[in-house]
Amino acid sequence: MKYEYWRSTKDQRWYWQLKTDEGERIAYGESHGSKEACLKSMAACKASAKAEEIDISLNDNAQQSLFKTTSLSHRKPD
Repeated sequence: MKYEYWRSTKDQRWYWQLKTDEGERIAYGESHGSKEACLKSMAACKASAKAEEIDISLNDNAQQSLFKTTSLSHRKPD
């Protein structure tokens, strides 16, 4: 796997993504105003590999809360 990051020529903002060895994008970050912020976000994703896994499938309140607060930006590299 590999992390890639770039500055968009369209909006001048920084983005990152994680790709498998086969080239499939499996994670990505939101847009960032600086390279430093982008790298910090990417580092947080790397660190999350040690995060606890919790099954919330039986907890409707947790699922509703997740969907209300989660918003993903589906941007691709230029």
